[in-house]
Amino acid sequence: MIAGPFRGAGITSADIDTLIPDTHEMARKGSFNLTEALGSEFFVKTHWMFAQSNSAFSRENVCIYVLRNPMDVLASHLNFTQFPNPELRPGFIENFIEKGGSPLWFAHGIGSWFENAMSWINGPTRCLVLIYEALLRDPVSETVRLANFLNVEISLGQVEELVRQFQFDELRKQESMERSSAEEGLFVNYSASRDGETFFMNRGKENYFREVIPESSVEKGLQAFKAPMAQIEEMLGGKIESWSFLSD
Repeated sequence: MIAGPFRGAGITSADIDTLIPDTHEMARKGSFNLTEALGSEFFVKTHWMFAQSNSAFSRENVCIYVLRNPMDVLASHLNFTQFPNPELRPGFIENFIEKGGSPLWFAHGIGSWFENAMSWINGPTRCLVLIYEALLRDPVSETVRLANFLNVEISLGQVEELVRQFQFDELRKQESMERSSAEEGLFVNYSASRDGETFFMNRGKENYFREVIPESSVEKGLQAFKAPMAQIEEMLGGKIESWSFLSD
């Protein structure tokens, strides 16, 4: 969606890697100094917390933060995590809920779900928060907000075309095509790292956690995340409609 207003339709996952490189891949390859590697102005994707002690970030950065409810983040992370023994899965779920995030996040500077969100919302001088579920419900309006934030002039017709291309089902088709042709890019690299067992474009649904997490853990999770989610709503200045399950 960020690349779209600049490049238009027809974007591959290889284009994404070029236009908006992943900080974690750069770090893995030894490119820790982003300004040296990319120049004075650049886009990056990161899961790191915002911290001015990290030389890559400063309050002058412009931030686009995609915020998803933590139970769906957990459900998504279960797809990302490879369990050599399926019996480890329930313990992972309980640990995630207890700590507020994946144990590996803390070791890699990502922090908990709440810490990460608050670090970016309160970090850079300018931060656009996009609610994941709002992107699903009204992608046209959210894309217009994004384009306005990026100071990119774009017609409503162009927005609608981008939304059509970036619908989940279309991206899943694109992932399948890129994987079958072994075309370079995010999708093929992800597949190779997972032995082709899972898709990067996994479900993309709202409240998907209820389908993959046991009900007893769902109740624990909703109780554990209720206060931090309410605090983020207060920070953003109002109720997040898609988080209505908090008051159920």
